[in-house]
Amino acid sequence: MGNIIGAVILPATFVLGLVALIHPIHVNGSQFLVGSRIFLLAAGALFFIFSATSRRIGRVEAVILMLVYVAFLAFAYLTAESGGL
Repeated sequence: MGNIIGAVILPATFVLGLVALIHPIHVNGSQFLVGSRIFLLAAGALFFIFSATSRRIGRVEAVILMLVYVAFLAFAYLTAESGGL
């Protein structure tokens, strides 16, 4: 499990850091940051619950996690439209 987490965190943080070096990233508004944390915690909790109950993530669990992601994308879009991003 440590290799999987490392394989996800390293590229994400590396790419974000590289982009920030080229051009600073400005996030205006705490609404987006609070909402992002809520979605991150919800997705993490669901992943933990799904993987702990049956030791695997099936199609139903995958669809639920994808719906959480789609909800986050809608939230991010709406927050950006209202000037919160």
